[in-house]
Order: sequence, then structure tokens, then C-alpha cells
Amino acid sequence: MFDVFLYPVSAVLWLWHAAFGALFGPAAGLTWVLAVVFLVFTVRLLLVKPALGQLRTARRMRELAPEMLC
Repeated sequence: MFDVFLYPVSAVLWLWHAAFGALFGPAAGLTWVLAVVFLVFTVRLLLVKPALGQLRTARRMRELAPEMLC
């Protein structure tokens, strides 16, 4: 069910771990910390556009709310 999300997220985590593993060694704790942090940055970057759309829609609904009551 969640395989649609599991495999792409795992691939991105593996990519960051491989990149930082080349610098610090694959077994280093810092490698895992940086891989997880950059995974979060990557996911947040992918979700910027939907979040901005949601903010715009909420702003429009707030402006229309007084008109809808009358």
C-alpha cells in the first residue's frame, strides 16, 4: 500500500547516504545524520508548491468567508 512512497523515499535516502558515505565513510554516524537531514530537505523542497497552493486557497477562502455568511 505504501510502496508508492517507500521506494522513492528509500532511493533518495540511499542516494544521500552514498554521497555522504564517500566523504565520511559509510558506517559513520554523521553520514546517517546528514542523509536523514538532507532527505527531509528534499521532501520539503518537493512539497513547497502544494503548500503554497494551499496557503493561497486558504487566503481566498478567508476573504470570501464574510460574503458566504450573508
